Amino acid sequence: MKSVIAQFETELSGKLARRRSIARKLGRSRRDRRSGSILLIVLVTVVVLSLSAYTFTALMQTEDEASRLMTLLRSRKRYWRKR
Repeated sequence: MKSVIAQFETELSGKLARRRSIARKLGRSRRDRRSGSILLIVLVTVVVLSLSAYTFTALMQTEDEASRLMTLLRSRKRYWRKR
């Protein structure tokens, strides 16, 4: 009787060990997929922030140029009015 119980316990422990091994392998691949997806999200976020910073810089340069041109235009109008 004890040998049958011992044999059943060894078979059961072997099956559990195989299941745990498979579960560990699946867990690693899920973690790898998660870390890869997080890396992709971070990459997209950095690209979007970089493009928005570039757009903001271009708009500010355009605004600065427009301001300088308006200042030049006003000074020329004043010059012609005095003559």
